[in-house]
Formats: sequence, structure tokens, C-alpha cells
Amino acid sequence: MRQTLRSFLLVMTLIASTALFSSAANSLSWTGCWDALWGYYNESPYPVVMSFVESEDGEVTGEYWYENYLGEPTLGTIKGSNEEGVLIGSYQEGEYSGLIEFVLGEEGETFDGIWHEFGAEAGYWTGGRKECPSWTGSWETVWAYYDEEPYEVIITFIQDEQGNVHGEYQYETYLGEIAYRTIQGTVTATALDGEYTEGEYTDILSFRMSPDGMSFKGTWHEFDHEAGYWNGERLE
Repeated sequence: MRQTLRSFLLVMTLIASTALFSSAANSLSWTGCWDALWGYYNESPYPVVMSFVESEDGEVTGEYWYENYLGEPTLGTIKGSNEEGVLIGSYQEGEYSGLIEFVLGEEGETFDGIWHEFGAEAGYWTGGRKECPSWTGSWETVWAYYDEEPYEVIITFIQDEQGNVHGEYQYETYLGEIAYRTIQGTVTATALDGEYTEGEYTDILSFRMSPDGMSFKGTWHEFDHEAGYWNGERLE
């Protein structure tokens, strides 16, 4: 399998260098959600859910989630760049990291690739696109200024078919008053970028949902500067 994947990657890279394939591949983006498998050569693979967000300059960030051999939930991250359908970058999983090379299929609906461990090629990846989880539902969340006690709030999100998200929540301020807030944003894969409004005040926030759709982490701004964090868990 190792030699087959090496040959596949080489062929795809060579094809991508031609004008015909380049014009088609340039329109392919990694942005989206994926069902995938990764494994060591000659060992059983791990089922994975993952998501990618690609910027306009081809920089790609991704997250993936799976259960390890101990049955423990494991979250990893991927960073790299898209070169005509070939994602070259690295993964980080706890204290472990290594290189990855993924290649999109011609229609952009599948990918195959390899990953490295301790500086050497260790195994394979393969995946296909899936529908991204929706933000619609209720979430148990905490938000806070950095280094201060958090506020606990329940947020109800509604996401429409165009990826627009509306959220509402309330909480008790340190003065004992009830504050009402709304959130408006748009979704790219599992990333929600938008703004919150409290009374006459509005500022931005950025959330990133886990690939399994059950939690999110994010940040929020105040007076145009990042002020704190915001984490949430989906309520069943």
C-alpha cells in the first residue's frame, strides 16, 4: 500500500502541474466536513470525523476527532497549504506531531494521503465529504474575560439553509442584573464568525465547532480587542 500511495501522490502532483488539470483543481477547496479513516500500514484503521477551513490564500486549518485504542476521545489539528488540490502540512495530536500529504480527487469529493511519525512515513489517510453538523439547538456554555470567573449561559442557535446563524441568551451580570444578548453570524464548515449584541453595544466573536458537532471553542472581542474565551457543549 505504501508504494501505491507514493505512486498515486506522484501521479496526481504531476497531473496538477499541467494547464488542464490546474485550471480545474484551482477551483477545488478543502473547506468542509469529512468522514475519514487513518491508520498505520497493515493495521486496522481508526474512523475519524474531520473538518477543514481554507482561506482565500490557500492556507488550510483543520480538526479531527476519533476514539483511540483505549476508547478515549482524541482531538487533533492540521495546518497546511493547498497547492492545486494537494494539502501539504502537519498534524498536532497532544504532544505528538508529524507531516501529512493529502490529495483531493478530481471532483473534490474524496482524498487520499499519507502521514509521518517520528520523521518517517507511518501510514495512510482516506476520506470523503459529508454534511457538516448544524449549529441549530441549545448549548450549555461558559464565557469569560481571560483570568476572571466565567458566566454560565444557555444559548439557542438557529441555522438556516444559507449558513446564517441567529442565537439568543441571557445571564446575570456581576451587578445582579439580567443582560440579554443576541448573536448573528455565518458558518463556513464548522467555523462560526459573527458578532454579539448587548443593548447598544456590538462586537465580534469567532467559534469553532468540534468535528463531531458536540462542542465548540471560541473567542470574543470588546472594544475591538480580543477579551476572552467562550466554550460550549451541545445539550441533548
